[in-house]
Amino acid sequence: MTTTKRGGKKTTMSGQIVLDYLAKYPQWMPSNTLASLIMKEQSAHFDNQENVRYLIRYYRGKTGETKSVKGVNKQFIEDFKRTGSHFVQPPTWVEEKVVYCLPIGIKKMGFISDLQVPFHDPKAIDVCFKYLNDQKIDSLFINGDLVDFYQLSDFQKDPRVRKFDEEYEAIIEMLGFIRASFPEIPIYYNLDSNHEFRYERYMRTKAPELLGLNGKFDIEEILMLNTFNIIPIKNIDHVKFGKLPIIHGDTTFRRGSGVNPAKTLYDRVKQSAIASHVHQVQSYTTKNQFDEEVFTCWTTGHLMHPNVEYCKHVDNYSQGFAILEKDKEGYYSVQNKRIYKNKIF
Repeated sequence: MTTTKRGGKKTTMSGQIVLDYLAKYPQWMPSNTLASLIMKEQSAHFDNQENVRYLIRYYRGKTGETKSVKGVNKQFIEDFKRTGSHFVQPPTWVEEKVVYCLPIGIKKMGFISDLQVPFHDPKAIDVCFKYLNDQKIDSLFINGDLVDFYQLSDFQKDPRVRKFDEEYEAIIEMLGFIRASFPEIPIYYNLDSNHEFRYERYMRTKAPELLGLNGKFDIEEILMLNTFNIIPIKNIDHVKFGKLPIIHGDTTFRRGSGVNPAKTLYDRVKQSAIASHVHQVQSYTTKNQFDEEVFTCWTTGHLMHPNVEYCKHVDNYSQGFAILEKDKEGYYSVQNKRIYKNKIF
């Protein structure tokens, strides 16, 4: 990393960046706090926080050198003794919760998840899609885990399994098939789910520089969602279909799903909701004993093949999907469907 020259009038790029931050932020901000902020926002330029802190202290006249250097910019030399009375709360790095509300015009929505291409079940998908079309849904919601991203996972991988380029080709083919199966209705894709996040985690580890190229390597671009006219939902805390919250479920069920995942979902969120991820068709209803408000939680089934290697003989999974309907006021009903022997129940 280039450091600021300690003599003359020339300021290096590193020094100029620090000077810009000193001009932007008040004099009372501690040098270490400001150094942390600069490291967070300028990580492509700096690789050592202590060096940044030194530059801040240098320009603030805290290194014992500044006053003896001729021609140096002394604008930011502190003229007060730092005490607690100068401090205010620093800005938080946490963002406010973001909720994505589906359009109020949607009345009858198909709800699918957990295809985990290329480990999907073509027969189950055909049965599901035919049923949804027969029911004349006006929109489709893909609630995550459409992909598997097997080769990008952190788990031990079988080298005999096909390469990532073949997996990727199958995913694109499936997205095209979904659009062709529902050519006239809006399709939403919840990307905030664990299998889709395998791509983000892989890129953060293997190629973090590419993530900053104006979104060209974001997952929605890699999956060509714009080409298929599929609407991505990303970096959202949860989605709402009228009054019904929708989540994928990987964060909710991180500590296990219990005997009845739908009840576990209620225990975690304390209100009505629908989630995927656990691959089980379940529901649980309870009520508030004071004003008799009723709550129901649902978990939906999967559309992957039941003979996937990692769940042979040990899972309690069931194939399925759902249909969500709502009225103008946002009140809803859920048809939580199970697929068994290629029939819908």
